[in-house]
Amino acid sequence: MTTKREMTRLIIEYCKALRLPSTRRILETEIAEANLRDISYEEFLFNLLQKENDLRVENGKKNRKETQDWLNSQK
Repeated sequence: MTTKREMTRLIIEYCKALRLPSTRRILETEIAEANLRDISYEEFLFNLLQKENDLRVENGKKNRKETQDWLNSQK
C-alpha cells in the first residue's frame, strides 16, 4: 500500500516529467488547504490546474513583453 507521503513524492515526480513546475511548487500547500476545507477531488484538481494555467498565461505575457523590449532595443 502506498502511503500519502509516497504518493505526494510520486506526484511531484510526475509533475517534473509532465513539466508542471507551478503545480510541483504549490502541491503540498494545496493538499493541506484541501484537507482543511474538505473540498471535493474535482474542486482540488480544478484549483490546482487553474493555478498552473494562470501562471503559464502570466509568464507567457511577461516573456513576450521582454522579447518585444529586446527587439525594440536592437533597432
